[in-house]
Amino acid sequence: MDRPLSSTSKSQRDLRNLIDTCDEDLLRLLSVRFQLIQKMGEQKRAQKKSIEDVEREQTLFLKWQELGESFGLNSDLLQEVFQVILRHSRKIQGQIHAETKVLQHEELLFSGSAHSQKTSK
Repeated sequence: MDRPLSSTSKSQRDLRNLIDTCDEDLLRLLSVRFQLIQKMGEQKRAQKKSIEDVEREQTLFLKWQELGESFGLNSDLLQEVFQVILRHSRKIQGQIHAETKVLQHEELLFSGSAHSQKTSK
């Protein structure tokens, strides 16, 4: 028979509190990582560099594998988490590149419009 939640042992509550703290830390670190990814995307945009850097991604994944396995993490889990983070990193950088294209298009429209107004006067 299941025990009611209120009868959860103190050690289980303590463990749950530690798990909750780890979850908060993970989310905080993900937020920091994606803020850094956004800055990287802005630099790549300014330097007209590609979003994807296959060599860097491969090197980073191997580093993840080594480090994760040294912490006793399953390689399938590492691969899944890495792929999700990489996909969202590319998405963030892609949005930055798309914003640039929209701004450039608007500049062309407005500068062309201003130019045609000047020449028609």
